[in-house]
Amino acid sequence: MATITLYGKAGCHLCDDAQEILSVFARQHGHIVENVDIAGDNGLLARYGQRIPVVMVGETVVSEFDVDLARLQRCLERPSKRLSNER
Repeated sequence: MATITLYGKAGCHLCDDAQEILSVFARQHGHIVENVDIAGDNGLLARYGQRIPVVMVGETVVSEFDVDLARLQRCLERPSKRLSNER
């Protein structure tokens, strides 16, 4: 079981859409989705504010602005490898 982290904020329709997609995916594949609201953290807001929703597994950014389920699946299958060159 892996944790998928979703960085976003309230009122972001793309974040809401990503949450729905990730919830279904996580339930089907036995993973957990951790939601992080960046609005209350100036550091996270500066880092992710223009790119949300941001989906991460560990330290690997899986996708920004939308959810790339194929890339997420590859990342979860090979969690020790970075996927930065597979976009």
